[in-house]
Amino acid sequence: DPMAAAQYAYLCAELEQLTGGRSTCNTSGLPPQEAPPTLQVFPNPAHSFFTVRGIMPEDTLRLLDLNGRVLMMQRAEPTFDVRSLTPGIYLLQSGPNMLRILVSAD
Repeated sequence: DPMAAAQYAYLCAELEQLTGGRSTCNTSGLPPQEAPPTLQVFPNPAHSFFTVRGIMPEDTLRLLDLNGRVLMMQRAEPTFDVRSLTPGIYLLQSGPNMLRILVSAD
């Protein structure tokens, strides 16, 4: 899907700026690379909340939509309340790592 690839490329460019070039993103049009196994999210898909495991106290977590907009940002708080979000795919960014999160309807 060319539109999805363009949105992903835009998001990667934004993430490169936010992380000073330390992102695990690629702009080849391939799916994003998974973060190292030390960062985990559960449950995924999430209905109301999801929890992030493997974060450090100084980590800032950002939940982004596929257009690169930051929807939520919190520091070292491992639980996200996603009840206000529309079901769909979101990206969780922690430092140079990014994970896909699926928010589904109850």
